[in-house]
Amino acid sequence: MSRETLLQKEFQKRDVQRIRNLLSGNQGDATQTQVGYTTKQIDRNEGDVWEELGRKWTLRNGIKMSVTKLDRAKKAAFTPLLCPNCSKPMKGEHDKKMFFIHNKCLDCVIKFETQLKIDGKYQEYEDKIIKANANFALDEFVNGFESFLDSMDSNSGFITEQGDIEDWHVKALDKQKIREQVMKDVEESRSKLNL
Repeated sequence: MSRETLLQKEFQKRDVQRIRNLLSGNQGDATQTQVGYTTKQIDRNEGDVWEELGRKWTLRNGIKMSVTKLDRAKKAAFTPLLCPNCSKPMKGEHDKKMFFIHNKCLDCVIKFETQLKIDGKYQEYEDKIIKANANFALDEFVNGFESFLDSMDSNSGFITEQGDIEDWHVKALDKQKIREQVMKDVEESRSKLNL
């Protein structure tokens, strides 16, 4: 069997036309002629999101793709093959770590921080990062503390290993006093750190 015969069996005319349409930038053009019933044709642009048959769809690079709940998580965990800043391969763990922090590879971060040191702006940059980390840690502490206080309402008693029931119910007044004291301490910490 000749090579042309194999290709004719693999690709149909509409497949070839679809590829031609994609390459020429005419993503929405028809790939074959249809006679009879036609549906209402809606022109979609790149990045449009719509719902059809109970599912969400979008148009990316001229191709209709379904939108799932995990798309944001996939994008957050995605590391590109090449650094967006210098286009060098992102091959090591250090590159991956720096990408999630700075959106560039380790070499680009080193060049950036070296230039800051040359310009005498590195200390300001470092202080800004340290303050942001401290602020984030305090916010996380407050969120965890609030969750703990809220859980105290639903978990008013516990059974020990000996089978005794301990009542850990905290009065609303005590809970409010504890909340006020902790928030006061957090604000005091923020003012000491100049956040």
